Order: sequence, then structure tokens, then C-alpha cells
Amino acid sequence: MTNRIGINLARLPGLALVLIATLLGSAARGAEPNAVTITTTKLEVTDRTLEWGYRITNNSDEDVWLCAEIGLPHYDREIYLAADGRTLMIRRRFDLPRRLQSDLATYGSYIRLEAGQSQEESLLIALPIYWRIGFERSEVKDGPVLADRLTLEIGFYSGDLPEKILQVCEKSELEAWSGGRRIPSEMVGFITRNERTRNRQERLMVVYGDIVLGGIQAARLTVTDQVIPYAGQARGGWRTFRLPNDLVWCTRIDVRFRPSMLEHFFPYASEQSLLDTGEKEYLHSQETLTLSDRKGVRTVINDIRRGGPGGVVAQAGTAQMRCFRGEECIGSITLYGGRALDTEDNQRFFYPFAGWDSLRSLTPQIRPFELRIQCARNLRDLWYRLHLYQRVLAATPPKSLYRGDITYPPHETWTRDLTWAYGETVSPEHVREPFACPATGEHKCHYAMNPNCGPELAGDMVLLFETKAGWNQHGGAELFTFDNHDPKGGCVLLNDGTVKFIRTEAELHALRWE
Repeated sequence: MTNRIGINLARLPGLALVLIATLLGSAARGAEPNAVTITTTKLEVTDRTLEWGYRITNNSDEDVWLCAEIGLPHYDREIYLAADGRTLMIRRRFDLPRRLQSDLATYGSYIRLEAGQSQEESLLIALPIYWRIGFERSEVKDGPVLADRLTLEIGFYSGDLPEKILQVCEKSELEAWSGGRRIPSEMVGFITRNERTRNRQERLMVVYGDIVLGGIQAARLTVTDQVIPYAGQARGGWRTFRLPNDLVWCTRIDVRFRPSMLEHFFPYASEQSLLDTGEKEYLHSQETLTLSDRKGVRTVINDIRRGGPGGVVAQAGTAQMRCFRGEECIGSITLYGGRALDTEDNQRFFYPFAGWDSLRSLTPQIRPFELRIQCARNLRDLWYRLHLYQRVLAATPPKSLYRGDITYPPHETWTRDLTWAYGETVSPEHVREPFACPATGEHKCHYAMNPNCGPELAGDMVLLFETKAGWNQHGGAELFTFDNHDPKGGCVLLNDGTVKFIRTEAELHALRWE
């Protein structure tokens, strides 16, 4: 008989849920010990899996940046038995000494949670649990043992984390100059490494060891009265989930989006702000998709098979995929935005950092909006390059050391100067990539600079805008084009980093140009 241990929180009022928000290191200004709290929404333990749903809430009056992935090989969080021999620790932090040294870069990512906002996540782990450690720990207990406590720990920073990282990079570079050493490339690396990120306002990536930050905090949630089998160190290989082999025979995929394509493909407010009411209503009405093209089906299945055993997903819009061989259904999968999936037998796989976008590229209903959002992403990447142009110049001769003022390159040569400033550490192909509107299919520059705009001027003034192809273009509304996109319109970057999609002449001339 299958032994099943189910825990229904509503039926067990005596279950001890202990919430701990602990300050680790020097706190960022304005942060409080309980700036971030975690509460349980679901907890179920079976003979095969541990499933834990929880809500993370930012209780402070400023943004916080949560550690989302720690980027260790084949898994997205650490898990081990603590020194007390009874507490199973599940940890997402990226600020600890490395346990194993490697020449390979280890990446971590952080996601922004605005003041007063919450995010729901779930954790799904196969049982028994084997320890997975990537950072130093004085004692990691071996097994087998039955743990009776669970502790979830998530590191976070309060305030403007991207700016804090840039300040640390800047200090490192100034110190290098004063010591006569070669300028490090952490700043340019941080800037360009996060380019092509769909939502760099909400998510950023760092490389372990490049940047040392203070001010880390951690939110903890401890749940007691558990029975969790812990096996200790793996011997003879990991016991992991495995994707169904039958998927290789798939000839058709039926997809149902929950609640719709809008929430699955464009979950962020910055993306939806580029859509008008009619476009959002259209995407909200699109709930299904059928893939029967052999090449497209193969692409999706091959992407699915790249996943590794994972644990954490953010609960947002999903895609429920039914895979067929002929008329026979051979498997069902729930996809979480291309970053993680669950199989019908309750197994979870993850796809670190960029995930995969084959389903996005094979969904024709979203194609024009996807190109628009990619265009807006390019403009935001150029905003960072422009905004940090003077800081980057601090890496070239000493006489141009950054003194605190932001300056943009001359409008007559702005694309040439940006390319030169970043070209020392970025490949020739990548350094020019953000200049081209993806909707045109041309590898040219499709943006012009407003010569009236300076970094000290109003945030709602036009800085860059779409135009016909050409380098170093500058001028006013007369250069704007509505023809790069279908439906017609064009993106405009404001001085504060905001991107708008302009659809009419009236909207265009209502913008601040001088």
C-alpha cells in the first residue's frame, strides 16, 4: 500500500509555522528586519515528493531584489541537513564563499519586488532528498534521517540594486587607476551581460566573484512537525526526475494558456504598457494553440528535453501542453514561461536564466507584439549605455575619470561614440546589436537622438526614437517613422528610461521634444 503523508493547513490548526526575517550583514538604508516575509500557502509531502507553496511579500516602502537563481550546475537552489541534525535547509543566496572552485563562471539572478507587492512561488523536490551544496557550510549532516523541520532562506537586497552594483564597479575601477593597475571590466560586463534581457527593470544577472556587495539580508520561513526523508550525500549518482521518453514520438502539441496568452507571454507591467486596450483584449481572448508542423514540434520537444531537475517556479501564467503521437496523447506538461515545467506525474524541470523561447517564436498571434517589445528592449539597453557612457569612459585614459556627472555623447556622433566606448570589451556583433529594430530584419541603426535632450533635463523628454535606417541620426519629430512595425507605430525612449509605443501623429507631437 502506498504511504501518503498529506498536510492540509486548514485542517491542522496546531501546525507550527514560524516566520523569521533576519538581518544578515549591514542593512541597506531604510530597510527593516521584517522588510520581506514568507508565508505558506500549500504544503504536501507524499512518498515521492515534497511540494511547498509560499508567498513572498515586500512589506517595506522601497523595492527589494530577491535572489531568484544561484546558477549552480543542474540545480537552482541549495538543500542540505543543518548542523542540528533535524532541520532541512533550502537556501537561495549568492553572497557566500564558494565550496568548490571552478574556472567556469557561476551566474546568479535577482528579481525586483516592488514595495507592497507579493509573489507566489512553489517548490517541488523528489524524495528522499540528497544534499546539494555549492557554497561553504561548516557542517552538512549526512543521512539517512527523517527531518522534522523545514527552513526556507531567500537572500535579498533593499533599494536600487543595479545602481549599487555600478557604484561598487566604479570604486573598483578608480582604485585600479590610482594604483596604476589595468582597469577591470566589471562595469561594462555587468551592463552588457544584462542586455537582451526581456525585463532588465525586473531581473538582472551577476557573475559570482565579479562584484562583492554588502547589505545582504535574508527572509526565512520555518515549518515544524514534518516527516521528510533525507538520504544525505548521493552515492552512485543523483536520484532525479526523468522526462518521459515517449515525448520523442510527439507529432502534435495542443496548448491551452491559463488564463491567456497575455499573462503567459507578457506577464510584466513594462511589457503590457506597450499594448493598447484592444491589443490586450485580443491576447486575453487567445487561449489555445495547435502545433503540427514537424520542425516546430521537434524544436519544442528538444527544448523540453534540455531541462534539469528543478525545484522553484513563480506562479504566473502557464501553458498546459498535451503531446500527441497521431491521435494518442502520450504526455501532458505544464509550462511556466519557458523557465520551468511540471509533468503529469508531478515531476519538475527547470531551464536556468534565459530559459527557452521556441513556443514564443511559434505562436503567430503574438509575433507583432513580441517584435515591438524586443524593440523597446533595445532602446532600454541603449538607455543604459547612454546613461553610463561617462562612467565607461573612466576605463580609457586617466584624464577622463568619472567625476559624478552624467554626459551623453555628442548627438552628431552618438552611435559611433557608443560603439567605440563599449567596443573594447564587447564583440563587434554584440556591440551593434541594440541599434537595430528587430521588426525591420535589417542589421542597421533604426534610432535617432534628440539633440535637445541632456541628462540633466526633464525625465519625460524624448531621448531616442525610431526612424529609418542610418547611423548617427539626430533631429526631431520630423525623423520619426511609423513604418517599422505592423500594426504601424514606433517606439520612443524618454530621458528617464521609459519606453512608449506611439501610434498617431497626435501622440507624437504631444511628447516633449525640447
